[in-house]
Amino acid sequence: MKKIMFLIEVALLLIVFGCESNSISNILNKLEFNQAVGIYTINIKHSENNGSSLLLFGSTSNLKKDTFEKLNKSDITITLSNEKKDEIEFSPDDIEWELTDQNFLVEGFSIRLNSDRILGLEKLGFDKIKIKLRSKTFKKNISPVYLQFYSGEENGISVMESPISPKNVTALNKEYSYSYKILDSNHIITSNIKAELIYPKEVKSFIEIVTIEVNPDIYAEEEIKEEFRNKVDKKILKELKVYEIKCNYIIKKKENIVFQPEIKLLYNNKEQSLAPFTPISFFNF
Repeated sequence: MKKIMFLIEVALLLIVFGCESNSISNILNKLEFNQAVGIYTINIKHSENNGSSLLLFGSTSNLKKDTFEKLNKSDITITLSNEKKDEIEFSPDDIEWELTDQNFLVEGFSIRLNSDRILGLEKLGFDKIKIKLRSKTFKKNISPVYLQFYSGEENGISVMESPISPKNVTALNKEYSYSYKILDSNHIITSNIKAELIYPKEVKSFIEIVTIEVNPDIYAEEEIKEEFRNKVDKKILKELKVYEIKCNYIIKKKENIVFQPEIKLLYNNKEQSLAPFTPISFFNF
């Protein structure tokens, strides 16, 4: 009798497991990656300690938060590839699924892919994605995903604020702006500072950075000094400087754009590269 009950329990577990697997398969089959282009910039030096990641966006219907909890617990692998047969595989532990804010992307989701194996790649692009759940494989085309790398110094200059989306609805061929905040914690920058944004020419048919303005941000600087007044040595706080990099841009195509360029700073007859810690995404049309 015990043996029969055991077999019944196993059979029921297999049925439940099979139903859940089919449910996840149905979800994966409906996913659509609708970003038109993505550029991601990775700091090789910093990423050796902190890990590297890409953030992909897409949309589907009738997804709920608990659905993404299931996806995060499932045995899914993802592989990015291209026609040249370059590829990188992400294991289940490398993948983070999330439902996006509906004000940001209607019926949207994001996948963050984390892996130090990204660092072994050269500057290239991917346009195919393969999602595998045990014996089932889902192959989908994605619009180009471009990776670019740089080796940045750890000298106290860093990006302290990086927007994830523009503040307002954007129209085609009209100039707008967004800003990065740069923290110089050691007052290394002692001369006029300029900046450039570096990104592939292929991306310029979607978004063009027209002009860049760099100015001291006294308000943000004073806010930080006040917040840490009794927590950090006065000499350290006195050296601290904050700069705003205002990027004036034009959107050329009404397409979903994910934009994480390299920020090149020019100061003291030197060059230094930084990268925003998250991309800005243009979905709001």
